[in-house]
Amino acid sequence: MIKLLMVLLILPLSFSVTADPLDDALSRAKNFDGSNADWTPFSVELENGITLMLVPAGCFTMGSTDEQADYARSLDANEELLIREQPAFEWCFEEPFWISKDEVTLEQYLEFSAEPENNIGGLNELVTGVSWYQAYAYTAWMGCHLPTEAQWEYAMRGVDSWIYPWGNEAQDHHDVASWVGVEEHDEDTWEWMGNIYESYPLATLNTDANTFVLRSMRRGASAGFRLTIRDYNYPDFSYSDDIGFRIACDVIYVISLTNI
Repeated sequence: MIKLLMVLLILPLSFSVTADPLDDALSRAKNFDGSNADWTPFSVELENGITLMLVPAGCFTMGSTDEQADYARSLDANEELLIREQPAFEWCFEEPFWISKDEVTLEQYLEFSAEPENNIGGLNELVTGVSWYQAYAYTAWMGCHLPTEAQWEYAMRGVDSWIYPWGNEAQDHHDVASWVGVEEHDEDTWEWMGNIYESYPLATLNTDANTFVLRSMRRGASAGFRLTIRDYNYPDFSYSDDIGFRIACDVIYVISLTNI
């Protein structure tokens, strides 16, 4: 059973969890009404080493606006990929949620299943070569789920709808945390998303796990990739060493752990 260890960032590491810091953070997240710079990252660490970052409620522009698309073209962006990012549209979260700070590592995955055949990293590196089904099964075992494209993009871009974790200008950055503290350490790795791939704009996000259809994938911006780039693959695809995943959890998940 996964247990909550401690609250990080706001409290020193030697502090144990109390209800007050968590309650305060959840209240801030529920009532958040500001810009990226107004949010103070808050996290909890689970006993298996996964750190969950709290993502506040709010709205953002999902996809690339015409202006952002023109900027991407100035950087010689792939036109086929740009088509997948438009038209831009508003997406809102009425409730906060949790998303893991990092991708799931091989060591964390081995607590659930054997090493994937096409994994190339060590124990403390992100697990790769996993199919969507394997990633989905792990997150369900954790009591959570794969992030949807909307959750992933919002956690990376924020209410300001930045192109990159740091803003709207391309820079040579590595291991840069987003506005809520989410990190992406391997610029060559895609991440499985929980939803079925569909063209924009999206009215809903279909997360049906029982349908054999294309699943969305995203990648981070540590090597300058824009956070709006989308790709897809079939859920049984596991032959690549450049696909990993992270977890997302409902806000009630951590509350339930404090009652163990």
